Amino acid sequence: MTEKRPVTISIAQFSAQDDDKAGNLAKAEAIKSEAAGVLAAYEKAIADARTEAQSEIAKAGAQIAAETAKREAEFAQRLGQQTQAAEAKIKASQTEALAQVRLIASDIAAGIAGKLTGVGVDAAAASNAVEAALKERA
Repeated sequence: MTEKRPVTISIAQFSAQDDDKAGNLAKAEAIKSEAAGVLAAYEKAIADARTEAQSEIAKAGAQIAAETAKREAEFAQRLGQQTQAAEAKIKASQTEALAQVRLIASDIAAGIAGKLTGVGVDAAAASNAVEAALKERA
């Protein structure tokens, strides 16, 4: 059997162990401090990236809105021009149709007056009579 001997540790050994523990604690604190710095830098980088992404999204949204407004204005202008052209064509067609109606009415009036009176009626006189009748009704 082995004999148990008492363990003797000197104050110097305790002091050395304390110094080792203090050194390890200092290293641990330094590593912890460095990790906190790395974490803070990482969190700042993420926040900066989010801010930049939001800025880019806002910028793209503004560009899209500006382009949309520009295209809508161009479309409205083209539509206005087309509407004016169509209205002018309609007005010209109405004017032409009314002129044709007046001409036909003058021819009919001249024919009826000639048959009733047995005398040929001048086309200009018939046209004047139709115009006078239209003015009375207006």
